[in-house]
Amino acid sequence: MRVSEQALHGWDLARAIGQDDRIDPPVVDALLAAIDADPTSRAWSGFTPRAGAERLAGAARLLALTGRG
Repeated sequence: MRVSEQALHGWDLARAIGQDDRIDPPVVDALLAAIDADPTSRAWSGFTPRAGAERLAGAARLLALTGRG
């Protein structure tokens, strides 16, 4: 939970202030693995996944699953 909060809110902030918004690939992989391991985690995330999120990969998929991107 802490890692996802830091990564995703860090992305939000970086995006808002026009800075580098890349999330390190190992962090993306770990967060996607956690989401895939517990499908119910999407229900408590508070965000509606973007349509087509499942067809994406890497950071694009993570951001889409959390209503970003």
